[in-house]
Amino acid sequence: MEQTSETNLVFRRATGEDREAVREAMAKFFYAEETVTVCYYNGSEVTRDDMEFSLSLIEHGYVTLALDGDRIVGLTGAGFTSADEAVKLREQADGAETEKFGDILRFLAHMAEHANVCKRFDVEQAFHVYFIAVDPDLRGKSLAKQLMEMQFELAAQLGVAVMSGDITNIHAGRMALGMGLECVYTVLFNDYRDEKSGRQVFVTQEPHEARTFVAKLEQ
Repeated sequence: MEQTSETNLVFRRATGEDREAVREAMAKFFYAEETVTVCYYNGSEVTRDDMEFSLSLIEHGYVTLALDGDRIVGLTGAGFTSADEAVKLREQADGAETEKFGDILRFLAHMAEHANVCKRFDVEQAFHVYFIAVDPDLRGKSLAKQLMEMQFELAAQLGVAVMSGDITNIHAGRMALGMGLECVYTVLFNDYRDEKSGRQVFVTQEPHEARTFVAKLEQ
């Protein structure tokens, strides 16, 4: 899959050869701003196991890049989730390499459990968008929307009936609503408490929230 936009950007799937370039781009303009990373109570740096999880999506062909020449200026990654996603995430959290990624996985399990996407729409699996990130120099040019549209196309090709995503950015939330996605669950970061310890995991300026958005795709 390779497409060229009106702005002369090239869109294509990431391959194993892109791994280090993707790592650099993710560190520069995704994790540097992602709420669950930068507002974590015990340090704002991305952990190795968190980064490796994102990079692992490349192997399945679910990471799409926007390229200006050889430079990654936008990217998005997705994967499949199922009705027992919350259980799987908690099991993964228990075996996480770092405390931080374990805490983040339990937060994602909380989101998955309350959004209940597969059961809500009576499907075996959903195609879940884990991240969309755009170089700050190209924001405001609908690049994030183009990347999201490409995930819609991929989901359709894979025969998926439902697409979902957890969004923590207010602008991305507006984009999702504009594209017809429905918000099915919301939690304020400062209200969330770790289910094991009861401690506050994220410290943000009010109001700041995470929302799960869902779209039912035409078959």
